[in-house]
Amino acid sequence: LPALLVLLIMFVGLLMSSSNIITEKTSQAFFRNFITPTNSLYFMVGEYLSNMLVISLQVTVIMTILFFFFQDLGWQLFAIAGVALLSIGSFFVILGMLIGYMFNTKESVILGAVTTAIIMLFFSNTLLPLETLNSTMRNLLQYNPFVLGESMLKKVLLFGSSFGGIAEPFYLMIGLSAAVLAGTIISQKFSKKYLANS
Repeated sequence: LPALLVLLIMFVGLLMSSSNIITEKTSQAFFRNFITPTNSLYFMVGEYLSNMLVISLQVTVIMTILFFFFQDLGWQLFAIAGVALLSIGSFFVILGMLIGYMFNTKESVILGAVTTAIIMLFFSNTLLPLETLNSTMRNLLQYNPFVLGESMLKKVLLFGSSFGGIAEPFYLMIGLSAAVLAGTIISQKFSKKYLANS
């Protein structure tokens, strides 16, 4: 269940946000937005919030259905799992935005988003047990966002962990989101510079 939840959030976040960015970039409104005096970060924040609204509704529906079937776990665990899923969704939405700004066609954006998701899925416990890898590779792959998200949900849903038990992977996810956000801002600047020169 934790792996399926992270997988769902990952694919939805990556594909939805990257598709929205490339649709905006290839539309005629993009040039009009480009020449307006409005700060480009406002458009990025608006894109992030609209995608996170969809993810939040999705997480709410999933948690409500799970709570209906597993009421004995208590609503506190489901609230913590919801917060963990939102942090996971936030990372993948920002990563999808980065992919959207890096490429210039819808085909390349979809290919980039799906490839990124498959690589993260392949190097996780879901398909390839990390114990079979050497220690260096295993230590490196523990920072895979998919692995971090899956471990958070396992600790909460399977072992009844409190927020303190998932604090380390949660803050790691927030740090990775901040790093990807910095790359997204830089990529957006280069994208606007490319439009200005073309």
